[in-house]
Parts: sequence; C-alpha cells; structure tokens
Amino acid sequence: HIAATNNSGIVTNVSGANINVVINDGTVIDGIHVGGNHGVFKVYSGAKVTMNGGEIKNTTGWNSNGVVAGMYGGTFVMNGGIICSNSSVYGPDNGRNAAIYLHANSVM
Repeated sequence: HIAATNNSGIVTNVSGANINVVINDGTVIDGIHVGGNHGVFKVYSGAKVTMNGGEIKNTTGWNSNGVVAGMYGGTFVMNGGIICSNSSVYGPDNGRNAAIYLHANSVM
C-alpha cells in the first residue's frame, strides 16, 4: 500500500528501448494512491511492461494520466492477469484519467 503525490511511476518509472518489466503470477499490486502524473507504471521512450499474470487492483489516481500505466512512446503487453477495481478521482483535462493512458505512438 503506497501513497504519494506528484510522482510519476510509483512502482516503476522506465525509459529506454532495452528495458522490459515483467509481471508474473503471484504479483499483487494493491491499494496504491497517487496524485500528479502517471500512476503505477510510467513507461517512456520504447520501454515495455509485460503482464503475464498477477493483479493490479484498488489503485486510485488523482489527476493521473493513466491510473495503472502512463505511456509515452512505450508498450504494455497483457498476456494474462487481472486489472480491476481501479479508479480515477479528478482530472481537469478531458480523457486523461484512463486506466491505461497511451500517448505519442504508445502501444497496448
């Protein structure tokens, strides 16, 4: 359970084409509360997050561009696992509080 304000990437903040974060079975990311930009993962400049299993749940983002993942030129691959019960609370910019926010040639 982590709480923070104005942080980018509470669990990971990755940038670069050779970086690959892998989430496998047994991983539980639960109850993270973030404010500012980008929630659980910030994935930039060709970096990649691969989710093969596990859970991301009960995460809340205040004014976050991507409660679960904020992507700017990154890749999010979901082969398995569960993303559920995540919420965004406030966002002055329309459409910017999605669970996974893709921007600038990002791919899911």
